[in-house]
Amino acid sequence: MNNSDDIFHLILDLDKNNFIQWVDLFGKTEFAIMLNNNINTLLNKPNTKYIIANYLNLEQPKIGEKIEQIISIGGFAAHNQGKIEAQKRGIALITVPIPLSNDSFGTNRCSFDDENEKMPSFEGIYPTQCVCVINELIKFGIEKNLGGIGEFIGLYYSVIDYCIHKQIDINWKILHFCSQQFNDIILLYKQNEILLCLKKITQALIFKNLVMRTNCDHEIGCGIDHFFAREYEEKYGYIHGKAVYLGAIISSFLYTEWE
Repeated sequence: MNNSDDIFHLILDLDKNNFIQWVDLFGKTEFAIMLNNNINTLLNKPNTKYIIANYLNLEQPKIGEKIEQIISIGGFAAHNQGKIEAQKRGIALITVPIPLSNDSFGTNRCSFDDENEKMPSFEGIYPTQCVCVINELIKFGIEKNLGGIGEFIGLYYSVIDYCIHKQIDINWKILHFCSQQFNDIILLYKQNEILLCLKKITQALIFKNLVMRTNCDHEIGCGIDHFFAREYEEKYGYIHGKAVYLGAIISSFLYTEWE
């Protein structure tokens, strides 16, 4: 878990400035939180191909003759397709998560099964930009974004599971951050502070993205919680974030000493 201190500093910067940059051997990725703008600021960019989820009521912009970047808007399926196509074309990818139901917008994981993630994932490219448009997330509905809470809090149990399996020291600062951020999100939700709640969920998922990225192993973010989540997804059709949340709850019951 290299550079974990850098992640904490950047998340503080993200909270203050709504923008950060991460640079490493994989390249540079910018993370931006747009509070006052709408999705129109990202649409109709020149030389851009748009991959937009079918469930979004957005008009597909025209594609020019020359494609220099891809913007994927939606969930896992849209970003998955964007990563695969951007890598084939050797061009940049911008991801826009709507809703905040999982962390795929900031990872380099791809799958040929772009709907249910049942097939093993493989390494692709990281996006050059991840843009979270809070106003669009609010319009989509707070309830549909709450899955991101489960995807994030599952990191608590994934980190413990990973460290025990790899026989390495547990990074307690990460666990503390997970716990504190989770409590902050829940409090904001109860207080009906929707904008701040969505911003906190966004920061939490970006934090998880960077933990996996700096560790050079995505499995630190999909351990025992995801093991149980697969059952809920396959048997009951739960969205990924909700399934991971239930997987985290089961993990806490099975391993009370992890609390």
